Amino acid sequence: MLANAVRELAAIRRTAEEGAWRILTSAEGLLSTDDNGASAKAEDAALSIITACGFDDLVGQRTTKIAEDSDSLIAARLKRVDGARQEADAGRQRRKAERMRKRPDLPAPSAEQASIDALFAKI
Repeated sequence: MLANAVRELAAIRRTAEEGAWRILTSAEGLLSTDDNGASAKAEDAALSIITACGFDDLVGQRTTKIAEDSDSLIAARLKRVDGARQEADAGRQRRKAERMRKRPDLPAPSAEQASIDALFAKI
């Protein structure tokens, strides 16, 4: 769910960048007109449009910040899950060792068996 939100934020940013680029390209086209009477009006309009395109930078900054925060949350959650998994594995090993100690009817493992057990524990 969180990863999907990050992808959506990236899509929003791309859309804003593309829109701003098209607007700026059109405004530059207005600035290149040669008609004297309309030229001053076109220049004022183009400069106003270019100034208004500052929204793209704000959208980019904010979506980047949200994506970074989301990445941090995901990393923290994965770390907690990994820690819990390691703790559960250690608990299982302790319980298994305790069960083995409480069963006097079983012979103690040989040195050879202990080395085999150690080898499989690494896998």
